[in-house]
Amino acid sequence: MSNNDIVRRLFERGKQAKVDFEDYLRFVFDLQVAKHEKEWIKVCQKIGENPTSGLKYITISPPGSGKSTCAIAFISWMIGKYPNNHFGLLSYADRPAWDRSTAIRKIIESSKPFHFTFPDV
Repeated sequence: MSNNDIVRRLFERGKQAKVDFEDYLRFVFDLQVAKHEKEWIKVCQKIGENPTSGLKYITISPPGSGKSTCAIAFISWMIGKYPNNHFGLLSYADRPAWDRSTAIRKIIESSKPFHFTFPDV
């Protein structure tokens, strides 16, 4: 397979990840969604398709269940989809919020799959 074919395939994967949050998790984060995360992903998808709907969602689950990873992925996906909008991230303390916002910034700045998904961001 030539480099052009590889790049073309990566852009095709990115095109799908741009519209489907679960595909975005697989492509940009190399994650498979666990059974307990399926509902989170559905709600994130709904919000991503219509961010002005007013839909709100709170996730309460044990440490290590994937909440932070999902939030980081979701905010980065939303910024990619709607780069001219503003998004907020709430946390129980400033340090975790700072760490998560730093992770989001790193994805946007340096993730190659992110740039195949959102080449203009």
